[in-house]
Amino acid sequence: MPVETYSNLPPVGGAIPFDGGFPSFDLSDQSFLARGSYPIQLPTPGDQGAQGSCTAWAVGYAGATQCMRASGKSLPAAISPADLFAKIRNRLSPDACAQGSQIHYAMDVLVQEGATTLDLAPYSDRQCGIATAARTFNLDGYSRVNAADTVSIRGSVQAGQPVSFGILVNQTFQSLNTGNIIWAPNGTGGGHALSIIGYDDSRQLYKVINSWGTAWGQKGYFYISYADFARYAIDVCIPFLRRGSQNALLSSSKSMPNSPIVVEHMNARPYGGGTPGSYGVGVEMAWSQPLSVNAAAISVMGDAQNVLFNRNFGVSQIARGLRFGGAVPDGAATYRLVRASISGRDAAGALQTLTATTRPSMR
Repeated sequence: MPVETYSNLPPVGGAIPFDGGFPSFDLSDQSFLARGSYPIQLPTPGDQGAQGSCTAWAVGYAGATQCMRASGKSLPAAISPADLFAKIRNRLSPDACAQGSQIHYAMDVLVQEGATTLDLAPYSDRQCGIATAARTFNLDGYSRVNAADTVSIRGSVQAGQPVSFGILVNQTFQSLNTGNIIWAPNGTGGGHALSIIGYDDSRQLYKVINSWGTAWGQKGYFYISYADFARYAIDVCIPFLRRGSQNALLSSSKSMPNSPIVVEHMNARPYGGGTPGSYGVGVEMAWSQPLSVNAAAISVMGDAQNVLFNRNFGVSQIARGLRFGGAVPDGAATYRLVRASISGRDAAGALQTLTATTRPSMR
């Protein structure tokens, strides 16, 4: 439908209706979010100072904080980059305080260990933090996507999930200011971690939050073109946290009957409005303990559980949950049930396969 029509639809559950209709979106624009009754949740750009903790700021402070709050989790403060950086450091080496780290390392920590909040673990660039035993908050998983995948990146931002990434930054990046806020990388410089928190299709630009304080760039933000991002960004990761709503699990099973790992949540949504070539299905699936996932699959079925179409996905990440999906051929568009499975190794190295079947909530 036209963007104007979509934008005028009533809010769903007190928030902006997701999944399309926005030619631009900005998780830092308070007036824009307020118009859709979307709670203001993105923290103000912080300052990492002289410490190489940018990954903890991008993935934890900005990304995970926003993702968790958008999913309905109540946080007393933003996720602490001090606690997350300490846990990343402990995984790398004792002297890793002077080193940076990759985005997916931080995502793994948030899935497996979690991180506490800034009120319980304050940040100082003069101290390489000690991991705290205070209450922690976890992600369920994350997805690593291609830097050219504008559909996934823009959709993630609309869903309240900043997209974290790594990139080489040079002197032109360091000198960005209010009069110079669009950065054109050239593939040189030192590694830096950042998060996309907005986009503008008309200008083909992503809006990015940095961790150098509000006196840098445009109050701590800058822009990069879709094309430059696709060319130079690496380790692009989308956080995942299950939401409160879910379809009823019609059935679930596991390959190891005595395993404590079970499917806890599955939501399936069909796509396609009668136009040939437009059908698809998206699945959100979560389970009780982290797995090192190496494969996933979706089957769409008729009411008698006869399989109409099956699709396999290559996956390589640690997760307690995933979102995955794709196109369904026209001949299978009459599906009524969805079965999903994931395979991976648990903490003991044992191979686990979890399956679940549900009926899509919308058809």
